[in-house]
Amino acid sequence: MMKNHASVTTTTNDNIYDDDLSQWQQHLDWTAKQGRILTDSGNALRHYSESNGFPFLQRELPHHYLEQSLTHSVFRKWAKERRALEGHNNKPILMLTLPHGIKATILLPSPIIGAWDRPLFAGKWEHSTNNEEIVYNIQTGTLFVDLRIPRSKPVGKWEKLGQTLNNPRQVLKSMSDQYLRLYARQHVFGGFSVLTMENAKTERALCTRHHSIDWNHIQGKPRPRPNKWYIESNNS
Repeated sequence: MMKNHASVTTTTNDNIYDDDLSQWQQHLDWTAKQGRILTDSGNALRHYSESNGFPFLQRELPHHYLEQSLTHSVFRKWAKERRALEGHNNKPILMLTLPHGIKATILLPSPIIGAWDRPLFAGKWEHSTNNEEIVYNIQTGTLFVDLRIPRSKPVGKWEKLGQTLNNPRQVLKSMSDQYLRLYARQHVFGGFSVLTMENAKTERALCTRHHSIDWNHIQGKPRPRPNKWYIESNNS
């Protein structure tokens, strides 16, 4: 016998949605809600345009090198060039080859080394807090990891499976499609952070992140705008 709840097909012998359908609907909406907040409900690409004063190059897109399987070679090159610049009195330096011949003022040392969480995420009349999700950023002088996991994720069953099965692959294979769908509601990505200064007029610090691993990346459907943002400090 098959049932259908909110476009989710389930079987009666493993119907996790019968426990609390509204809870699972909210959990399944977590990824979409994050997207709505981040992109102004899909309007970010229209806002982030040259006509609005925010031009960008294709090679600045977060999945540009990942799509071409070039992240390892490009990141090694960037790291080598950055190491060669270290020791220059820790002042911003004009560098001509990062990325690929484009002039950029590289920040030395990095102003954002460390680890931090995200207590509030707000936009488009919606918000989420660290009561609803676990979010951590880890940033070195070059590499970063960004981890976001909703607290509504029902981990009890998976923890029990982990106690009886030998490895994570077996745990994943033993899950039903419904549990895998719930399990997939998380976002983890990492890669290389290119730290530059905007221009001579403002000298605002910029971070442009390039992803080498990405839980939500689909080959052939990369993110269409840069993961690029201003860095504000107490000295700004």
